[in-house]
Amino acid sequence: MYFKIDESVQNLAVQFLASKSIDKARIPVYFSVGYSGGYITKGLIKTQLEVKQKINRVWVWIMAAIMAGFLAMGLKNNILKDDSNLYYSLSRTQLLYWTVIFSVTYLYICNETGALPDIPGSLLAILGISAATMATGKVIENDQKTKTEIDPKAHSEGFFHDILSDRTSINIQRLQNVLFNILFGLIFIQKTVSSNLLPDFDNNILLMMGISAGTYAGLKATEPTKDQPTEQHDSTTVGNEKPTDQPEGDDSKGGSGKTK
Repeated sequence: MYFKIDESVQNLAVQFLASKSIDKARIPVYFSVGYSGGYITKGLIKTQLEVKQKINRVWVWIMAAIMAGFLAMGLKNNILKDDSNLYYSLSRTQLLYWTVIFSVTYLYICNETGALPDIPGSLLAILGISAATMATGKVIENDQKTKTEIDPKAHSEGFFHDILSDRTSINIQRLQNVLFNILFGLIFIQKTVSSNLLPDFDNNILLMMGISAGTYAGLKATEPTKDQPTEQHDSTTVGNEKPTDQPEGDDSKGGSGKTK
C-alpha cells in the first residue's frame, strides 16, 4: 500500500537517513484522515514506517546495460550448451532463466520505486535449486563420459528438442521441469509487476520445484551421453570387419578351389 506523506514526515525521514549509514530504517508515524488543510481524525496507534535510501535511476539503466552486454556475450559463446558445444543443456538453461528473471525484476522495481527492494528467502532457495541441479548434472555427465572420442554424427536438433530429450526421445521428467519453471517464472513476474515487490513463494512451491529438479537430476544418470558413440551408430560396421582368427593375407585363398 502506498500513502502520500506530508512535508514534515518527509523531512524527518531525510534527516533520519542522513544521520545513519544504512540502506533502510523504520520511524514511528501516526496515520490521519483528512485533507490538505488539516486532518479530520488522527490515529492513536503508532505505525512503523519503513524508509529506504533512494537510488538514482541513471544507475539502474547503467546496470541494466552492463547485464545485457554480459548476457549477449554469454549467449554468443554458447553459455547454454554442454562442454562439447553440441547440445543445449537443460540445467544451464534453468539457471540462466531464473538469473535473468530475478535480475530484470529487481531492476524493474528499482526503476519504478527509486529504492532497493528486499530480497525474500524463497528467491535464494530457487537459485540454490537451480545451481544444485546444474552441479548434479555436471557430476553425472563426468561419470558417464569415457575416453572415446565424440561421435562425429552428434549434432544439436534445436533448442527445445535438446532440453526436452536425451538422445532417444523426449523425457517426461524434463518436460515437467520445463513446465514448472515456465509456470512459476511467469507467476513471479506477474506478482512483481502488480506489487512492485519481489514475491516470496511458500514452502509448497519450493518443495514442488525441488522434487521436479531432483527427479530430473536423478534420472539423468539413466540417460545416454549425447555426444558419445552408441551401439546403434557402431552397428553399421558389423559384418564388415575381418575375422580375428584369420591371418592377414589369407583372404585370397578360397575353400572351394585354388587360383592360378
